Amino acid sequence: MASNLPEEGPTEQRYEWSASVPTERSPASTDDLPPAEIDVSSADMRIPPLQEKAHTLQDSAVASSDGRNGHATNEGTASEHSLPSSENDVAASLTECEGVATALIVRMEPVRPDIIQAVPAYEVVRRCGRVFRARNKHQHYSRVSFQTAKIEQFWSHSWHGPKWNKALTAIYLNNGMVAAVVATLVSFVLMFLHAYRFLPALRFGEKLYPSRSCWISVTCIVLYYMIMFLWRPQQKIFLDALCIQQGDSRSKALGLVSMGAFLRASDSLVVLWDPSWSRRLWCVFELAAFLHSRQLDRREVKLTIRPTMLGPCFISLPIALSYVMLALTFFPTEEHLQGDMEFIRVVVVWPAMGLLIFTGFYCSVVKLRAYFRYVQALEQDIGKFVVDDSTSYCCSVGHVRPDGGLLPCDRRVILQCIRAWFGSVENFEALVRTDVLQSLQDQLSREVFTYKQIAVSAMPLLWHYMDSAATIHYSYIVSTDDRPLFGTLREFIRGLAWAFGVVPVAVCIAVRLSYLLQRRHAWALCDIMGNLLVMFVIFLFVLGALVFELRAWEMDILGQGISTGLLPGSSIFSATMIAMSFVFFAIRYFALRSMCAFREKEAQGSLAWIDRFCQAWYAFILMALYFLQDGLADSDLATRRMEDEEKLQQRVDEIKDFVHLRGFFAFYGGSLGPTYQYEPFNWGQEDPVEHSRNLRDVLWMHPKSHEKQLQDEISRLVGWTSFAANKFSDFPPFPLAQAMPWGNGISVLGKFSQELEFCFMGGSLNLKGKGRRQFAKVCQLIWACDLRDLPLQGAVHGISTRSDTDLLQVFKAFPEDADVLPSM
Repeated sequence: MASNLPEEGPTEQRYEWSASVPTERSPASTDDLPPAEIDVSSADMRIPPLQEKAHTLQDSAVASSDGRNGHATNEGTASEHSLPSSENDVAASLTECEGVATALIVRMEPVRPDIIQAVPAYEVVRRCGRVFRARNKHQHYSRVSFQTAKIEQFWSHSWHGPKWNKALTAIYLNNGMVAAVVATLVSFVLMFLHAYRFLPALRFGEKLYPSRSCWISVTCIVLYYMIMFLWRPQQKIFLDALCIQQGDSRSKALGLVSMGAFLRASDSLVVLWDPSWSRRLWCVFELAAFLHSRQLDRREVKLTIRPTMLGPCFISLPIALSYVMLALTFFPTEEHLQGDMEFIRVVVVWPAMGLLIFTGFYCSVVKLRAYFRYVQALEQDIGKFVVDDSTSYCCSVGHVRPDGGLLPCDRRVILQCIRAWFGSVENFEALVRTDVLQSLQDQLSREVFTYKQIAVSAMPLLWHYMDSAATIHYSYIVSTDDRPLFGTLREFIRGLAWAFGVVPVAVCIAVRLSYLLQRRHAWALCDIMGNLLVMFVIFLFVLGALVFELRAWEMDILGQGISTGLLPGSSIFSATMIAMSFVFFAIRYFALRSMCAFREKEAQGSLAWIDRFCQAWYAFILMALYFLQDGLADSDLATRRMEDEEKLQQRVDEIKDFVHLRGFFAFYGGSLGPTYQYEPFNWGQEDPVEHSRNLRDVLWMHPKSHEKQLQDEISRLVGWTSFAANKFSDFPPFPLAQAMPWGNGISVLGKFSQELEFCFMGGSLNLKGKGRRQFAKVCQLIWACDLRDLPLQGAVHGISTRSDTDLLQVFKAFPEDADVLPSM
């Protein structure tokens, strides 16, 4: 009966993967050290296993820093030089310790076989998620973990976020569905027992009060929350406080350097997100290690992200419904009231119901609006994700222990691991801002506030009407009515209508309004008015449902004189409301699905556009270099180039303007695949062909994150033309088909590059339509660079050319009515 987290529906995405931020307390530098942020130096790194690994693996760790962190590293180096010699020795020892830790983490293998530990999920959610709320009392927790080779779920969270929100979300995701199913099964048993008088009627007085029994409502709501908080889910999970021994500093450090192994052994990553998550460096590291492990083992990316406000939202809804239903149970009915019933209904009953709805659901609306603020903050955090915004404990205390000793830097270790896995920190950031963000949007749009979730939360309403059905049957057993089941069926059908029809539609409306009114206002009165507006719309809808139910009862479908106990009217009402709810959620589902498909199509279209433009741009650069190689033997041309550097620089600026006008860095959706660390090209020390491939892969993977580097590289590439003009004899062979990254003859780009190669090597060029226009742009660019005097050998589209034919004439020779190549 154990539930698997999450319960909302399929979440295994396959990827080759603020309005204001909530006002929860931000992590402060004085916060206690979370268990995940542990001191590497606390372990004796001179013990034989680690000492051996230090010598064999330290060279494989990527220790170079990128430009973003170079300044801080230089400052740290300068401060180290200012230390006394003994402190320098300590600093050097810490640096060596960081190198060993990096080497071990990068391998993503445990330092000991028994390091990989897991715990049953019930150890995390028991006692209302006490592990989240009492993180300084973990000495006895190490006994609950066990050795394993496979972990079902790795739970990533920040110890600095709201503790109760996180605990309630974990409890709801694990136990919410089980609690609803068990409580509903028990409700049917209780309904049978009470209907056939095995359970007494809890009603008193001459005019029986309350009007219906509350066996099912009270018992099931108590049972629902008992199961939710006491159920023992059995799936194997990893939680740092329970799976890493907290009492032994050496075991702590070994667990830290094996963190990559924990993530590699996990089937899925579950992120319990709050605003502090993306600001904690260890949380960022967990995401990076998980994504790298999927790529390393060629496994599906099973990433689930849930805002920690989700649990309070869904747990508060059954409480509110139970409160309203129990209050209505004890509310006097028309039998207990005297006077004009229509007047009493309009002046007393409905206003009282409105007050009950307001007091019962006000907190739920507050949580609902806060949830959407969380979601918007989450999307903004991931959409603008930068590793430098994340903090670590060691840096917040200046790398100084409470006793005055020095702490190793977690940041340096983690950044080195990210560079080793993704090529650069920027590549990882781009991956998070594209693939992870897309996965998040898909999950939040398709898997949260689904019909199933809302219907499960509305079960207290069904239990209320099951009480009414059982009470009616209880009374009919001793009566002379020959149709005792009509009233029972009527109440049960009404329960289906309200629980699975009215409430889902009302919640759907409330969700939409809360999304639109999510912004927190500076004045508390404005926030209250926003909550009241949502409540008022819900009240109007519920009032409309009540009026419609009354009108349905007035219909005489079967004719006069047939007693049906209002069953036909209730059936019409039930069928209408359930159909309406299906229509609402079907529209919502297909609208969200269309939106996700549109986003994906838009990203693919943008990528295809950049694909073509990258093709044209690289063709220009490489053809220019090829022409210079083949045509700069003319010393007069080289002399003219040296004398015309100012004009050449002007052409370079025009090229860069062209690149920006075409939106080269405007649209991009990343993808998983091999990545390369960006390095500038060193003339005479590096193969230009290999560097072209390297630069192309960086460009192709993450151009947004490399905009500055690519701009510099464009300047260098175009500057090489001037350099080659002056030093043409030093220009190495530069075969175009090898230099073009697509020169394999398989893809469209490969065909394009090979045909360009044939053109320049005496072959023929057969480009049509779009290909022709792209090549025309390339020709225009080369002509704009004043390279049009270079000779072109061979034939273009069957037109023979002389050796002195320039590119402008070749451009004009293209037929205007050319067809589009099928492959383009």
